[in-house]
Amino acid sequence: MMRHLKFNEDNKVVDLHTHPHLKSYMFSRSMNKRKFLSRFFKHKFWPFSHRSTLEEIANACDVSLATTYVLENEWVNDIPLIKFLTKLAPGFRKKVLSLGYYETAVAMMDHLEEGIASSGIVLSRTQQQLQANLKNNIPTLVHAVEGAHSLQSKETDWRDNCADFAQRGIASITLAHFYPNEFVKGCVFPYPEAERKHLKNYKKLVSTWDEDSGLTDKGVELVELMLEKKILIDVTHLSINGRKQVYDIVDHHNKDCAVFASHVGAKGVHRISYNLQDWELQWLGSRGCAVGIIFMNSWISPYQPAGNGLKHIEDTLSYIVNTAGADLPAIGTDLDGFTDPPDEIETIKDLPLVTKHLMDMGYGDDIIRRFLGGNAIRLLSNGWGNAKE
Repeated sequence: MMRHLKFNEDNKVVDLHTHPHLKSYMFSRSMNKRKFLSRFFKHKFWPFSHRSTLEEIANACDVSLATTYVLENEWVNDIPLIKFLTKLAPGFRKKVLSLGYYETAVAMMDHLEEGIASSGIVLSRTQQQLQANLKNNIPTLVHAVEGAHSLQSKETDWRDNCADFAQRGIASITLAHFYPNEFVKGCVFPYPEAERKHLKNYKKLVSTWDEDSGLTDKGVELVELMLEKKILIDVTHLSINGRKQVYDIVDHHNKDCAVFASHVGAKGVHRISYNLQDWELQWLGSRGCAVGIIFMNSWISPYQPAGNGLKHIEDTLSYIVNTAGADLPAIGTDLDGFTDPPDEIETIKDLPLVTKHLMDMGYGDDIIRRFLGGNAIRLLSNGWGNAKE
């Protein structure tokens, strides 16, 4: 067996952000089959692609944060494809847009749990289950939620919904996503340069965007509640001022391993507001946190079109290590989150190619081991839930 394949087999691999059930739920598809057309879009963006089947996740990762993302209503007006789907497919509209955000999130998590029942992958709801699965080499999924709008409901209070998420074993909540919600007013403009051609009325939309604001009063209360419940606070997509508010609240409580960015880049490599600044990387490093490097050309590459991207993943890794230390970087692919990964990464099964590239670039085993899963496991072990539950 080639060295990079054996290295991944012998060491823990963790993906802090993936979406195995997003398109399965939205488009009534299997989580274990790749559609025929996907083979023609191996190196291109294709909204219906499936790059992380359950079988591939089980073979490539020891732990994956299976992230539930509920489509925000604003997408219908801003993305012509979404508007077309709502008219063409009544089932899509009923499942994705008719229920409240919280109710849809619960339905999506239930869908994931039903799908993995016979897959060989186990869902961990507690720290004890996670540690047992790691010890016994059982591939594991852990629930995560992208966008605090998923707590919003017309029927139930968001605080009760947050408590329910904690009971379900949600490891993390990304406070922001593409649009403001009850908890976040300021979020970074969600569409990178390469994707703006898909937008309707791009100039009008960007002119009204607010990247200067941060958390609302409810958002501050939510951060406090997440600290209490030991749900990891994900600052991805949040504005710089919102991120600073989170860091200040965590400093006030003197908490370690409570915050992370699940799928981002470094602003020192690609100067967009989505990516983290040097002082943020240093703060996160000082608090025992982690930063998942996103496998998406538009966010990590300063060049358009980006093309082959293992170099950009390595550049980001190198920058984070040199800025904040080797205990910070992790993997956060965002596969199947409507993303365009580096050309070399067709599916999650290609993760060993990242290891090979890093080995070829002269990285030592210890740094690669931490990046593949060591840092993420430390974060989950110390920051999520209660080990005594």
